[in-house]
Amino acid sequence: MLIAAQKARPTLLKKHPQLKKVWAQQAPMDLEMLAEFPLFLKSRKLFLKLGGSFNKAVVSCLRSLNTDEVIRKQITYSPIEDELVWIASQKWKKRANEDRAWECVRQFGLVLYHEQNHKILWSLVAPPKDRTPASMRKYVNWCESVVVCLDQLLSDQVGGNFSGILKQLLILYHSAKPYGKDFPISERQRLEVMLVGTYYILQGMTRPLAEEIVLQSFPNLPKAPLKKLARSVVQLNPRFVLETNPKWQYNFLQDVPGRSDAPISFSPPKNFLDTRALIRPLEQVLKHFEVSLK
Repeated sequence: MLIAAQKARPTLLKKHPQLKKVWAQQAPMDLEMLAEFPLFLKSRKLFLKLGGSFNKAVVSCLRSLNTDEVIRKQITYSPIEDELVWIASQKWKKRANEDRAWECVRQFGLVLYHEQNHKILWSLVAPPKDRTPASMRKYVNWCESVVVCLDQLLSDQVGGNFSGILKQLLILYHSAKPYGKDFPISERQRLEVMLVGTYYILQGMTRPLAEEIVLQSFPNLPKAPLKKLARSVVQLNPRFVLETNPKWQYNFLQDVPGRSDAPISFSPPKNFLDTRALIRPLEQVLKHFEVSLK
């Protein structure tokens, strides 16, 4: 797939010459994603419009998450596409050697869509006025939850097995969820459930408690499908929840560049069932991303 995409790229650029201005070159299949998926393109345009920029340099995932790279407006990413193409083009005699090669390069991969959405939210959504550690923690955990929702929206746009492949290439964070047309909870409602469940997991709730909060927050949704949905929503990576997320917040929480004059405001929920405090600013964010859900 990577090899075919590179070979077809001159034709794609002729068809969409305007994309050259927003293309992060040498990020795996970035041009193809811009051309194919409107949400990916809208996110990129918003990021650049709000003052974001890209820098190509060798930087590991570990460094990206443990230095002030994480809060800068500029995203530094490693130009790994050619390396991935080389790995894909080799005739490996041992699968273990191929797996090691992929894993080595993946240590320098970055999901640009995810990272740029963080920068967008910090420009679009004003943090609480008091900026105390407790309120800022709620703000950044809400932002993280919205970014997770945007990740899932793009994965669902991509759909099927293709989203799983793009996840392996660090283009997406999630695979598409297998909800059929007959699933009795709408796409908008699923996103709201994901936001609430993710937020409370990041706030330190146990999985059973976060599930219970979701069930009580949406009493009008059919119980059995909601329970299934809530259970899947709270399955965040434990290492991220318990180590990575608290660590970067400890180091950089007060340096998060939220704008006080941003067009959207966030106020922490007053209690566990104050879901409107979480959902209202999400609805405004989706308008900026030109996302329309049923």
